[in-house]
Amino acid sequence: MCYNVTMTSGGKKFSLARWLDECSLALRGFLMLTKEPRFWLFFIPFFIIFGTLLNLLSGGMAALNLFGAVDFSGKIKILGDAFLNIFGVNQNFLDWLLVFAITLLQSALIGGIAVVWKYNKDQASLQNSGIAAGLAILGSGCPTCGTALLTPIIGAIFSSGSYMIAGVVSGIITVLAILIVLFSLKKVGLDAYMLITSKHRQKKTAKQQERKKNEKSN
Repeated sequence: MCYNVTMTSGGKKFSLARWLDECSLALRGFLMLTKEPRFWLFFIPFFIIFGTLLNLLSGGMAALNLFGAVDFSGKIKILGDAFLNIFGVNQNFLDWLLVFAITLLQSALIGGIAVVWKYNKDQASLQNSGIAAGLAILGSGCPTCGTALLTPIIGAIFSSGSYMIAGVVSGIITVLAILIVLFSLKKVGLDAYMLITSKHRQKKTAKQQERKKNEKSN
């Protein structure tokens, strides 16, 4: 049995049934997006680049310092290892799952925005995507070992407990990044569903009108 739960806040009503319907439509919209070549044209390279970057930064500043110190072949090896980390090679499962999920969601959002742009939609979701990407990078520390990019900064402020504080801040930022991505995905999915459905309906109407015109001329 489905309950229509409503909540009133600031004169606006929240309907659980309506929210679930919107999520369902957003999911259908993203299924439509995956049929567009433009979606994969943006999704694949961003998945590779963003996933490699997150894995490269997952150890904090150490990886960046090492990257700057080694020669060209060393740099290629570091980048290659970070790329393989996307698929769980030499990774702790939970650490890998978190980074992979963020990479997958963010890449899907970028691909979705690219297709929505094709249908001349606004840029609001792009702004959310940029915020989410920045937060994901800031919170890309290892969630099980408590290290993060924020650790050196926090360590300069606090004399002790910087790793613990950085781990907590990193976790909060990562959760916030995921929530922003999910919210943006829902919006882009809904926009895509309406735009693509409307486009298909217009094409269908145009074909029907053309057929009727041909029948009359004959």
